[in-house]
Amino acid sequence: MSQAIKKKSDDEIIINPLSDGIKEGFFFLFSAIAIYLFLSILTYHKSDCGWSYCDINGQTQNLGGMVGAWVSDVLLSLFGYFAYILPFLIAQLGRFLFHLEDKVDFNVIQIGLIFAGGIITLTAGTGLCHLHFEYPTLPMPGSGGGILGEIISDVFQSTFSYVGASFLLLGLFLSGFTLTTGFSWIKFTEETGRITLLGIDKIMNALSPISDYFDRLHEETEEI
Repeated sequence: MSQAIKKKSDDEIIINPLSDGIKEGFFFLFSAIAIYLFLSILTYHKSDCGWSYCDINGQTQNLGGMVGAWVSDVLLSLFGYFAYILPFLIAQLGRFLFHLEDKVDFNVIQIGLIFAGGIITLTAGTGLCHLHFEYPTLPMPGSGGGILGEIISDVFQSTFSYVGASFLLLGLFLSGFTLTTGFSWIKFTEETGRITLLGIDKIMNALSPISDYFDRLHEETEEI
């Protein structure tokens, strides 16, 4: 926000409304695009006129209309299941731009790492989807990993075998996701373990009166 603030005097600060308006405009624009893409992908229908198939006389069933049908066909053909994640990445980009001026510690290298992580996540994720979900349960024109996933999985599988490709792509996916979001898988597993142990401890404490009751009942039975 520092660039959007101008000092008129020592005691008066004027906020430039144009900069805030531009940021809000980008935020709402990217949010609208993300929602539109998500609805278009979610309502994809094979009979709609798109990139891989076209029936001129057919009626478009996609909520996004003809454009939505075409775009969803392209994204699902290229990325498979990962096409459903793209709208959330676009929404995240709009959120990032909205708070860009507040993140003064960001530099070119960090932004480059974020985009590189996104590319690694996308390519490794589509490869994993093609390896393990080649035949999708959701309606889509190709495999679960799309065209990109098929290329990536074929290269890795022919070089490292099925098992090796699975482990390497999983490692790339996890590392790329961490680069993009800053999410720590180690902290996640530690926190999950802590919550699990805490939940088990609370369940045991809640069941202890029942256990004590049966112990007393057993002792009384033995006395009789």
